[in-house]
Amino acid sequence: MDWNGFDASDPEAMGVGDAYTVHGENDGYGDRGSPNADDYPYGVTHAIPPSALGGANCYLRYVIWTGTASSPDALAIGPVVPLDQQTPQGYPGESPDVTPWFDVDEAESFTQAAIEVFAAKHLGDAIWLWMDYVYASVGDEATFNYNGMGFSQGLSIPHLTLIEPTTYWVKPGGVPNDDWSVNICSQVAGAETTNSALVDAALNGSLPNVPFQRGFAFGPNSGSGSRGEPINTSTGNFYTQHSDLSFPGKGPAMSFERTYNSQDTTPAGRIGPGWTHSFETSVDFISGDRAIVTYPDGRQVRFPYNASGVYRSPAGVQERFIENDDDTLELLFKDQTSYHYSSAGVLEQISDRYGNSIDCSYTAGFLTTVTASGGRYFALTYESGRLSQIEDSAGRSVSFDYDAAGDLTGVTDANGNITTYTYGDEHQLTSHAGPEHPFTPFFTNTYTASKVTSQTDALDASMTLTYNPYPLYAPSTTITDNRGSTSQHYYDQAFRLVKDVDPLGGVAEKPYGENGLVAFDLDRNRQPTTYDYDTNGNRTLTTFADDATRGAGYDEQNNLVWSRDESGKTTSYSYDASGTCLESISDPVRTSTFEYYDDGLVKSSHSADATTTYGYNDTGRLTSATNPLGREWTLGYDSAGRLTRLTDPLDRTTTFTPDAGSRLRQIQDSGSNVFSFDFDDDDRMTAFTDAEGNRTDFGYDVMGNLTSVTDATSRTTSYTHDPNYNLTGVTNARGNTTSYGYDAANRLTSVTDAVGNKWSYLLDAVGNLMLSEHPDGRTVTLSYTPRDRLASATLSDGPRYEFDYTPTGWISAATDDASHAWSLGYNALGWITSSSDSNDGDTFSVNYSHDEAGRVTGIKVSGEETRTYGYDLAGNLTTLTVPSDPGAEHTTYTYNDACQRISMSLPDGSAARWDYDQVGRVASVSTTTGASDVLSFDYTRDGNGNLTSENGDRYRYDSLSRLSAWYDHSTDTTTTYGYDANYNLTTVTVGPSIAATFTYDAADRIASPG
Repeated sequence: MDWNGFDASDPEAMGVGDAYTVHGENDGYGDRGSPNADDYPYGVTHAIPPSALGGANCYLRYVIWTGTASSPDALAIGPVVPLDQQTPQGYPGESPDVTPWFDVDEAESFTQAAIEVFAAKHLGDAIWLWMDYVYASVGDEATFNYNGMGFSQGLSIPHLTLIEPTTYWVKPGGVPNDDWSVNICSQVAGAETTNSALVDAALNGSLPNVPFQRGFAFGPNSGSGSRGEPINTSTGNFYTQHSDLSFPGKGPAMSFERTYNSQDTTPAGRIGPGWTHSFETSVDFISGDRAIVTYPDGRQVRFPYNASGVYRSPAGVQERFIENDDDTLELLFKDQTSYHYSSAGVLEQISDRYGNSIDCSYTAGFLTTVTASGGRYFALTYESGRLSQIEDSAGRSVSFDYDAAGDLTGVTDANGNITTYTYGDEHQLTSHAGPEHPFTPFFTNTYTASKVTSQTDALDASMTLTYNPYPLYAPSTTITDNRGSTSQHYYDQAFRLVKDVDPLGGVAEKPYGENGLVAFDLDRNRQPTTYDYDTNGNRTLTTFADDATRGAGYDEQNNLVWSRDESGKTTSYSYDASGTCLESISDPVRTSTFEYYDDGLVKSSHSADATTTYGYNDTGRLTSATNPLGREWTLGYDSAGRLTRLTDPLDRTTTFTPDAGSRLRQIQDSGSNVFSFDFDDDDRMTAFTDAEGNRTDFGYDVMGNLTSVTDATSRTTSYTHDPNYNLTGVTNARGNTTSYGYDAANRLTSVTDAVGNKWSYLLDAVGNLMLSEHPDGRTVTLSYTPRDRLASATLSDGPRYEFDYTPTGWISAATDDASHAWSLGYNALGWITSSSDSNDGDTFSVNYSHDEAGRVTGIKVSGEETRTYGYDLAGNLTTLTVPSDPGAEHTTYTYNDACQRISMSLPDGSAARWDYDQVGRVASVSTTTGASDVLSFDYTRDGNGNLTSENGDRYRYDSLSRLSAWYDHSTDTTTTYGYDANYNLTTVTVGPSIAATFTYDAADRIASPG
């Protein structure tokens, strides 16, 4: 016997009834109650023989809570450790010969406290769980009693009062011994009913649904909800990400991105406490051969080493952790991207399925270079153990500054702009200021017990968060936004958002299954969508609220091998050994094939007898595309991989100029017309200057909301916002304001113009427009299908329309209440094959035929062929035939190398021709109607593309590209046009006389024409 006092062969002595069903008979150690299979979804009511378990294990974890019962805080979270390491000496009534694994000296200062403990022990023929709660109120004297666990009943701790211990449980069948855990689901205060459940997870803490592994919820990809700038509403962790330098190209992402997590208390990395970067991912090992992988965004995932000698992925984690034969380590993602680590857990390489890689080099333990294909690299330098600068192969650099505590306080970007950070206790980031407003932070965080409890923005609007850890099986957070509206987020014990209650009471649910993946979505209209998965976590079946289904199948490398839509159309895919897609075939038959370079880049694509080919530079950037007619477009890039040149087959080139921060500053077209863009230090566009030198300016508040637009005539339109940044008003240059109203969920509910006309909108729980009311009282009432497709529209002063859809969501029919009907037919690929319009028994129908590329090749009206179409390999229309015409002759079309139409020849001998300027705009059109009858038009344009002359007529524009004058050469007359401050046409003057004037009301409606 491992513990004295129990006989594993005597079920009654162990408190076990028939068939080893746990019951609540008095066994001398408290009434633990009896589990009810209806209450516990896993039905854990039976003991498991040791032959099914593979060895004895015993584990323990504790949590100390402080605060009040309604608002507790976790003071200390103990590790899950094997009890065998605690060497317990007796059970019950004997003290374990161990050093206490938590400090209760502070208990006297608690207002209220609870200690939660659970343990598991393999005793002969059963696996047992004990869970005890101790609840305290100041002034009570009691003995700290682990009577359910067999620990000392004589350990006296002041001010702690024993609350009834909970039930002991057994592990569900068929689950390996190292492959399970318990979720404590109980209300500590008030002795409420315990609701415990065993789940497929490891009790030793290797899986996320073991309580309180907050590192699993770090970063933006945790499945938790978020609010603000942003805050994880489950854990209270504040996190932020920023990309400092990046290169586009082939292979894994070559990007240096920083992530901060306020609750990350692991030893500080190279950019300060709480911060990690793209290449600061590592592997650590803890007792029991558990591997802890820290991802680049700071998230921490534990992989247990099971009895089969491999590491198992936790539920919901779709990466695989592998220990290779040479002791190196690997984290393999579903897309076959692999992170390679040394045996010591240091990142060495990131590679994709094609062998493209990013390699990491170290000097004295410091990461100093990161290299990728085409000579791309990052070079890292350090001072006093901290990263001080990163420079890339394009000559860009970013530098980092720190305070005496080692916190990252400043980042100078590639444009020389400085972002600053400030911190409070325990390295918690409290504020962040951008370079445009260095003394006005975007936000200020307030923390309580490591959680962000309020966040105040630069406009002094505050959001608060209240964390409710009880009941433990369904903790929640109440969020009060900047406008004072409250919503609730509910979580499972893996910190995943499972229920979202909006400020209007609308509830959306997203529970997770035993595989750690979303089992179904229940939207705010209570319409479900359910999901099935394969063993690799690929979604194989989606069932929608209308019972339509969408399916898919995958191979062992997680490549999609077939897909089926709601109509039953199936597409299959084939791959080579590297996982490169070679061919896709749809039913009805439509085949696309692909050829690849060795590095996985597409070399050519072939469909409908047409082949397009592609070329790349050594970094994997597309440098050429050649269409099926052999016409080539080319692209050029700078050393940072940014597009700088695009040239068409006619050698017309457009150039692009980025700055050091990759912001596009200038575009110059092939006609030397230049368009430029200005930005503030926070990377917001502040001005646009067109090719004629006309400038438009944009203004913003500190939070980045657009506040003004000043046009080239110096007229300003201003914008206002509410504390949640919803647009509430637009005041035009005439001083007239249109206002916007929102509900508590920030959805638009009204628009009021400058003269008081109001449009009102009523929305359902998911945001579908249900009722629209016009200022004159007219309404439109709408209804929807379970999948939020418009089902009907009823006009208060007109007809009612109803709509039907195909299973895939294409509209198939519409009817009104006056016997008028419209319908559309489709093939399995979604191409329209027929349309009809019926009214009072008369039907007009049209049928369409297509080629393999989906282009319309024929049209029949009421069963008779009326048009046929032919195309070249590039998809340009080349022939149009009208079979009913005498001789059924063709109209033909030709194109230049850039696929612009240059001629049209009609069956009667007439023709048209188009010529283009250097920018690709129409420069002339000539038509012939006989042997010598020629009519031609010549055009010129300004840099903005506005027409300035046409066969002797001339046109002039103001700085806003509005027509201001037209000279008619045939009458030698000039017509001028005038506008008000809000761009309304006010005068038309023909020659010396005013021909017309217009005035407008505040809503810009014509008040007096003439």
